[in-house]
Amino acid sequence: MRRILPFFLMILCILLLLILLHSLTAKTWHIKTVDSVGPQSGYPSLAIDSKGNPHMCYNDFVNLSNYNMKYATLIGSNWSIETIQSSGICLNPRISLDSKDNPYIVYTEYRNSTYFTELATLTGCNWTIKTIDNTNLLPKLIPSFNGTMDLTFLNLTSIDRNIVSGSIEFGSKGNPQIAFVNGSQTYGGNLIYAEYLDSQWHTQIIDSNISSVTPCLVLDAEDNPHIAYIDRTSSTLRYAEWTGSEWKIQVREQYSGQPSMTLDANGNTHVSYETDEGLMYAVVSGSHWNVQRVDINRSTSFPQLVLDYAGNPRIACHQSFYHGHGTTTYAVAYASLASAVEMQPELFSIIGLAFFALIIISALFIRAIKNIHIGG
Repeated sequence: MRRILPFFLMILCILLLLILLHSLTAKTWHIKTVDSVGPQSGYPSLAIDSKGNPHMCYNDFVNLSNYNMKYATLIGSNWSIETIQSSGICLNPRISLDSKDNPYIVYTEYRNSTYFTELATLTGCNWTIKTIDNTNLLPKLIPSFNGTMDLTFLNLTSIDRNIVSGSIEFGSKGNPQIAFVNGSQTYGGNLIYAEYLDSQWHTQIIDSNISSVTPCLVLDAEDNPHIAYIDRTSSTLRYAEWTGSEWKIQVREQYSGQPSMTLDANGNTHVSYETDEGLMYAVVSGSHWNVQRVDINRSTSFPQLVLDYAGNPRIACHQSFYHGHGTTTYAVAYASLASAVEMQPELFSIIGLAFFALIIISALFIRAIKNIHIGG
């Protein structure tokens, strides 16, 4: 019995340590408020730098004639927030990072009954804003050969005069591809995919008689398009992918807002979307959807999903909280799928101390057992 007891206690210590490690390394969703914003603030945009730090841009509603444009980045455990533009109606921001992790933000400003494209770049501690006429132009930031970002445009009317909104990507050969909805967002239209080849646009109707907002387009390693979109007519989330010979459309559960989508290094699709049960995140492999609930708050909206360099999902979103008596507050939030150790690296030392303490306690217990046996 005396020979077995020490081994039993050591096995018990190891089991306790494994339970502790599992609880600390199991990945769960963590949601943090970044900034309080006005009630009509729109989509946040998110990018992850080479060190895994998030960078966000978003508009902040002040009044009907003023939507501020803001930029936030996580430094340590605190968000650093800057106002890029504090006048005018700033809408639809998109952020990209160059090879040195410098932020580039493109957004639309509405003033004097005209829409303009604004490009904001950060040099040192100062923001520089360049204004470009935005008549019928869809902007897109793309990496340049020198490691910076270039702003390019597509003339929407050259594709379809009835275009409502679109999402653009560039293939490996530099040819633009776009997914868009023509017709009315309210009364229905067509989801159309267009690719620019041989000096002309080639279009395909993917889905018809749908009521939708801006679709989300991404390209895989073979430049095949994948499109996530909603159909308000049937209240469904839909996912269309080009197989090389035809469009394959999957119809999913009920939605309550626009989806966001990206692809990982293995070609798996990652999508975030809103439902009546809260914000969802899914990994799609073929026809199988592995779905997780990110947030049970039914007022979470406008998700933008990206993957960091390790393939972990990160989501920027907009939240609203009803406090009763007609009082509602709004915020921009950041969600990450991570373990407790990843969120708090100092827990590694706690695990080491816990293991050391278990060994000491076991040794003392064994010694006490031996002393009692000798004394008896």
